[in-house]
Amino acid sequence: METKMRGFLSRLRRLGRLLPTAGAIALLTLSLALLLVPSVGGAYQPPFQVVPRPTFSNSTSTDTIVAPTTTSTTAPYHPTTTSTSAPIITTSTVPDQELEHTHVQDVDVIIYGTTSSGIGALRGLQLARGVFPNPLKVAVIAGGPHMESTIAQGLAVEDLYGSGAASGFYKELRDSIVRDYAAAGINALPGGRLTVEPEVASRILRWYVDYNGKGRPGVIFLQGRLLHADDLDSRYALVQTEAGVVSVNTRYFIDASPEGDLARMLGADYRIGRSEDTYNDAQGRTAPRPTRDNDWATSPQSMSILLTLQVHQGNAPPVAGLGHPSYNPLTYGPDFKFSEWARTSFATSWTMRYVLPNNKRELNEAWGDYSDPDVSYDWVMHPEMRAPLRATIQNWILNKVRYLQEHGYPWVGVVTVPTRPYVRDGVRILGLTTYTQEQILTGHTEDSIAYGVYALFDRHDTIYGSTQDSRPGYVHVPMRSLQVQGHPWLLVSTAVSTDSRAQCSAVRMEPVRANMGGAAGIMVAIAAHSHISTHDIPYSVVRRELQRQGYSL
Repeated sequence: METKMRGFLSRLRRLGRLLPTAGAIALLTLSLALLLVPSVGGAYQPPFQVVPRPTFSNSTSTDTIVAPTTTSTTAPYHPTTTSTSAPIITTSTVPDQELEHTHVQDVDVIIYGTTSSGIGALRGLQLARGVFPNPLKVAVIAGGPHMESTIAQGLAVEDLYGSGAASGFYKELRDSIVRDYAAAGINALPGGRLTVEPEVASRILRWYVDYNGKGRPGVIFLQGRLLHADDLDSRYALVQTEAGVVSVNTRYFIDASPEGDLARMLGADYRIGRSEDTYNDAQGRTAPRPTRDNDWATSPQSMSILLTLQVHQGNAPPVAGLGHPSYNPLTYGPDFKFSEWARTSFATSWTMRYVLPNNKRELNEAWGDYSDPDVSYDWVMHPEMRAPLRATIQNWILNKVRYLQEHGYPWVGVVTVPTRPYVRDGVRILGLTTYTQEQILTGHTEDSIAYGVYALFDRHDTIYGSTQDSRPGYVHVPMRSLQVQGHPWLLVSTAVSTDSRAQCSAVRMEPVRANMGGAAGIMVAIAAHSHISTHDIPYSVVRRELQRQGYSL
């Protein structure tokens, strides 16, 4: 233990040397600015849900270490006009007084992100025990207690061209949701397309992590901020939690985040936006900010806050009195602008046509896209800016629903506000191969680990708007697109290696993301059992286990 602690303290000192002073000053300035914004709410009890707010125990039985979720204000977002090549780590040095609260954890696998892909990876590991004994100890790292899966964050209507494409972990999750509703006498498959309330999806996803708060043997759930990670001399990650800094020693990493935070921190090359150039934060080659000069090529897609709406028999509770911590009613006034076409057509819009259980609706309209290239870029590239960015987008979309409510739709209210935006894409980590749209068109199936079908191309561009080629695109994601160049102990399962057009296919949809995660978990189970790197895994063994777990390839 003393040796581990000395190594841990050495890592903290190294982290202190890495932290850029400018980044720390910028973060401090941003924090002070947020403190100056008036808060709203007080003792008011809001008639809505923040998705979701489960209570996690700190007891040793749950093996969960907790960090506080961020409560945001509605500070207006003003992107910087210049971009530096500072590494993504922009946190301040861990104070000396926190060292007495440090922890050291030894695990076999770190899974970063409670996305559909992250939970899929965990499930793949769990089910692989039937063939590869000696279960692995897993640390699941997330920014807070909420499930980050887009399904649990408001994407309530299934993105799937026919239920026949559902297989593997996604089918298991889908079937669990259907059974849960059926037990209450509710049909969650009207017309064959899954509809689900975010809180139901969240509860079912959490079952895989910790039995919904009861604790799951072999799984540590760390809630906090990723400070540093290394896969060279040793393999570990430092996480700032409410209880202190945790050093997690591991054999393997799975980055299940769309932003690729962990992979970029480990020094992986990546692509971003429409650009096919490669960048590397650790080497000082950070992707440049999207501008007119580069045709905004480095901008990820527009993000959305997918509110869940409730249709009431009478008037809904007013958005003006919602009491959400990110909503400032003073930002709404008589000069608020909203498209008259969007207002008049809302009654027959996608949102209103697709009815969720309990007469709810998924707010997912083109006018709900926050189309700002700076915001999309900063969300992906700067984790420390996500709280104020999220608050800005939440406030913006709540004002739009307020306008609708006060201009013809008084029965429409807000019942769920996600804690995370819909991140359609982040980065694309450079893999051992790059999956392309041309391969989708030619039906390339070599070494497939995940299959799905959606529109061949669907992009919500921050500058050029939404574009879709609605021809069905049948994707067969190759195993080598999850394996990271130069990082044999790391897999990515959301920010996989594709060209920009292939990324805008079923590859970015939840059924495929979930199953890429399942495949990553299986790959790690095989590698750990054989004591080899993720680069040395034979595809035939992966394929056999995927098929045993019910995956269509």
